Amino acid sequence: MKLRSISELKNFNTEQIREVIQRKEIFTKAMIFKETSLSMATCANTINDMLENKEVIQVDRTELQIGRPAVKYTYNRDYLHVIGISIFNEHYKYTVKTVVTDALGIIRDHRYFDYEEFQYADLIYLLQDELKRDPLIQGIEIGVPGVINEGVLEKCDILSLTGLELGRMLEEELGIEVEVKNDMEYMAYGAYHTKAKSRGNMAALYFPNGSKGIAGCGFVIEGKVLKGFSNFAGELYVIPEAFGVSRQKQLSAWKNREDFLKYAAHMVLIVIASINPEEIIIMGSDVKDEELPCIRKYCASVVPKKHMVDIRIDHEYEKTYSKGLVQSALNRLLFPVSEG
Repeated sequence: MKLRSISELKNFNTEQIREVIQRKEIFTKAMIFKETSLSMATCANTINDMLENKEVIQVDRTELQIGRPAVKYTYNRDYLHVIGISIFNEHYKYTVKTVVTDALGIIRDHRYFDYEEFQYADLIYLLQDELKRDPLIQGIEIGVPGVINEGVLEKCDILSLTGLELGRMLEEELGIEVEVKNDMEYMAYGAYHTKAKSRGNMAALYFPNGSKGIAGCGFVIEGKVLKGFSNFAGELYVIPEAFGVSRQKQLSAWKNREDFLKYAAHMVLIVIASINPEEIIIMGSDVKDEELPCIRKYCASVVPKKHMVDIRIDHEYEKTYSKGLVQSALNRLLFPVSEG
């Protein structure tokens, strides 16, 4: 990692220390010094700053055999809270799920809301209510089923939000940092942190329940979400369209299970041939474990064995999605240099 300034170096050192102390229930300055490559002065000064900012809390002193007692600290998990908002367009309705966590990613609250129609005003009302319920929220992360380029929601399954510069508008309205991204970025990031067997490259492939025929994919390459130069990476539905299979024809695949599994296998093949990740995790459309061999068999009939990837199903993709949202928010607020 190339650090561009003294200020960035200091922030990076703080993030190293933060990463260590978040794993410990109780710690001393000497313990952090031993577990990092940083000087004792840097560790002590950083922890003093965190103490002043209430990010760490002094809890006790430990009597040592020689010398004065060592001060013991703990990380303040309520230093800040974050909220993740996922918006689903499934079964011909809109479902919004909110998840609030503390600074360690522990869930503090979660709620579901169903809408026949979903407007920008509904989103504002919901967020204002959440901020009243929890004043410790300092970051908002929102996943949408759409393409975002230069901050503008260019194409979205939620038609009322299309064309809006959603993140900027919400920040101006709420006075808090807001990040809005394509839902597949969060699903892939959540899968990488909770479902991946290794830290290799992986893809999350999503087939919405009661779909309009739109399959989506998110990629994590070398620990980073792949977005493409205009955030269009993963919009797999356009590939069949290029070969004359319209979105309406793709939709018809959902009506027959055998057709759907063949369609799913085609999408898996596209990912294997284009990105060739170590793992592909399938989400949505109630794909069952006993159906996975059918998908694998179809892919294996085309892809040589040495190039076949590990294909698995995530039956808890909504939790995975939420994990990606809150993890992204926490990393953005607490580890911006490391994650940059």
